[in-house]
Amino acid sequence: MKMSYLSIFRYISLDLLIKRRAVLSFISIIPLIMVLSVLPISAFSVAKWASLRDLLAAFRFEFTYCPVFILLVGALLKTNHEWVILRRYKQREQIVLYKIWLVIITAFLFVLSISIIGYLIYLTMTRLTKINIEYTSFLYYLPGQADALQSFLHLLILFLILCILGIGLVIFYELTGNYVLSAFAIISITVIDKNTIAAIPLVLNKLVIYIPIHIIAALFIVFFILANLAGTLSKNKNFYRDTEV
Repeated sequence: MKMSYLSIFRYISLDLLIKRRAVLSFISIIPLIMVLSVLPISAFSVAKWASLRDLLAAFRFEFTYCPVFILLVGALLKTNHEWVILRRYKQREQIVLYKIWLVIITAFLFVLSISIIGYLIYLTMTRLTKINIEYTSFLYYLPGQADALQSFLHLLILFLILCILGIGLVIFYELTGNYVLSAFAIISITVIDKNTIAAIPLVLNKLVIYIPIHIIAALFIVFFILANLAGTLSKNKNFYRDTEV
């Protein structure tokens, strides 16, 4: 018997409601940093921005978006109540299907919160500029040409990358049985990537401008492959031996 999507969304909504404090705490971190970065609390500026995409790109992925999102997903997936798992799911495939959709929905909410706050900041800064109010902040707004399409593509690719990393967290957990170790592994991978081939920064800051469709298609393929790998690992997992799902 396959789990219906209605049941999946009901369980996800229930978990988000139960852990709403953790969800709100983690989701508000990046927007709070964004707000603080444009407030007049600094005597110097470290970067300039002219669009929502510039504002989002000003924060290093491996030290902001990735760790906050991975810790959020880990907090939602982690449960010590085995009876909840036994009541909800009848098959192994149902467990990993729930985890995959939880990653997707969490990534959507995460990116949505960032985009809303970022856009409100952008609107506020454009209004202040028009009435000739100037001040210094960590991220200095410099009026320029804003490309709405580029900002949307940046958010979409950010969403897909977060989904891939979230599925990576699920895969590492299926292999290790430890969410802390799995989260550390995923965050470490992004840090190592930044200091070696810099694939994620290249995709977010360069390739999204020149070949966005190709990048989006490639990310979809990677996500699909990893989701299937997570499903395969779940089928072969010994849940009776593990103390935590």
